[in-house]
Amino acid sequence: MNRIKGLFTALTAAFAGMALAGAALPGVAMAAAKPLPEAMPGGHNWNATVAKTDHDSYVLGNPEAPIKLVEFISYTCPHCAHFEEQSDAPLRIGMIAKGTGSIEVRSFLRNPIDLTVTMLAHCGKPSQFFMNHEMFLRRQQSWIQPMIGSSPSQQKRWTNPDLVTRNRYIATDFGLYEMMSERGYNRVEIDRCLADSALAKRLQTETLVYEVDPTCYDQADPEACISDRVKKLKEFQAAVKAGTADPKDNPVAGQGVQGTPSFILGGVLLAGTYDWDTLRPQVEARLDQLNTGSPSGDD
Repeated sequence: MNRIKGLFTALTAAFAGMALAGAALPGVAMAAAKPLPEAMPGGHNWNATVAKTDHDSYVLGNPEAPIKLVEFISYTCPHCAHFEEQSDAPLRIGMIAKGTGSIEVRSFLRNPIDLTVTMLAHCGKPSQFFMNHEMFLRRQQSWIQPMIGSSPSQQKRWTNPDLVTRNRYIATDFGLYEMMSERGYNRVEIDRCLADSALAKRLQTETLVYEVDPTCYDQADPEACISDRVKKLKEFQAAVKAGTADPKDNPVAGQGVQGTPSFILGGVLLAGTYDWDTLRPQVEARLDQLNTGSPSGDD
């Protein structure tokens, strides 16, 4: 992990100048939350099995499941909220409960509000993550309202250069303290999570990795993958500065996550798949292959 941290630093430097930009969001109609499915009769309750990875993502379900779905989620993304409402029950019932599949949630930051909410979603034990995660997505239309038509003074509060000050402003203005209180957290616990600068830096760097090559963490040697992408990016930037390369010819552009939600299935970043309608048939095909004994492609 120490070597990866060093690569994180190099990658962050290579991406110097990139900022998390806010965006106004249209209203999204949200359905009421549905009760979680029960465990399979006589079987393990995979819907209550949660593990945290060494790159700050969370896995729900059987860690040895043959079908592995990775979701890249932004909490200020209305399409992500819609995906959560549509996909949660089908995936939990048809894939997670049976132990045939797992879901890994990786946070993808688009703006400072995303960072604050993500840090709160991560607050507490791994077993608490998915309830926090679902709360923020299913109630997005309500808490996101201050972001729509915000004033310059509000935007200044939300871009304060001091992490703790900025996070507390955002948590106050968006009613996040009250939401976390409903989940059983007290003010001291919430503020402690909002002050976790180490987590904040990792989350921002991990987002940069996802933009370049989100499969690095799934490879046998993630350090080598990240190092290779950093090397290519630095060489390209040097060539652009020297006038020997066209800025449009970025060797790592277009290989990573381009928007949210995005998905990895079978170790492959799915092209043109940004909602449940397009993801569902691909997941069902994997399940059918598994049921018929055909190779699924997941290792």
